[in-house]
Amino acid sequence: MLEKQLKAEIVQKVKNFWAKNQSPLLVSQLGGDYPKEEVRKATKGLSLVKWIKENQGELQLKIVVHPSQDQKIGLIPSSE
Repeated sequence: MLEKQLKAEIVQKVKNFWAKNQSPLLVSQLGGDYPKEEVRKATKGLSLVKWIKENQGELQLKIVVHPSQDQKIGLIPSSE
């Protein structure tokens, strides 16, 4: 999987999830969609969360964190 492909798929999944549920798509849900080795290769060894943070502007996504459970990290379109 290429980085460009990963970016396009994540953006589309977040937009679709938001349109349907009006709630954030959890990063943990994304991680289960792809083999770990492919993600590491596409992100050049970065964790998915760190890679998303570094590419947040290009992806046009916002990262949201649950107020009391730091491990619950979600993504929403940046326009929301």
